[in-house]
Amino acid sequence: MINTVFMVGVIEQYFISEPKNKDKASAALLVRYGGDRNQTGSSVEFINAALVRIPPFRLPSVRDRLHKGAFVHIIGHVQGLLKHQAGQGVVDVELVVDRIDFMQGLNSVHGEYRNRRARADHGNGTARTEPAADASGGTAAPIEVAAEAILAAGMAGEESQEPATADAVA
Repeated sequence: MINTVFMVGVIEQYFISEPKNKDKASAALLVRYGGDRNQTGSSVEFINAALVRIPPFRLPSVRDRLHKGAFVHIIGHVQGLLKHQAGQGVVDVELVVDRIDFMQGLNSVHGEYRNRRARADHGNGTARTEPAADASGGTAAPIEVAAEAILAAGMAGEESQEPATADAVA
């Protein structure tokens, strides 16, 4: 469909409505999908974030997982709105969640968003740009050095990182 939305990002803020009828509660998420943009000081600023709504029938299954800093994959749709204000019709749009997956084991992703996607050094202290000697005495490609460092750490039992798993919800 033309109105399908796919978004990957980090929850910056969330708000859950508290209506009189508890079955009608919905949530609004501010999802950041990139680093900070330069601010111009003008009346309109552009940010790498979007407001996404979770409808009432989807909220009970995800309410306890909503928290600031959660890394999410969202599949949804664009929905048009017609609001009547002061006798005038105002057209607006909103992004609505059809499916939301909370990614576990990706704690490093949130830090990269915060640090403007800065690259960290590899486990053996080498950066991607440094060539290192391989077992044959030559120099290995930087990515191979990183892979060897990760494998060596895993074999020695120094790091126990679990692979990323998705908790599908919807």
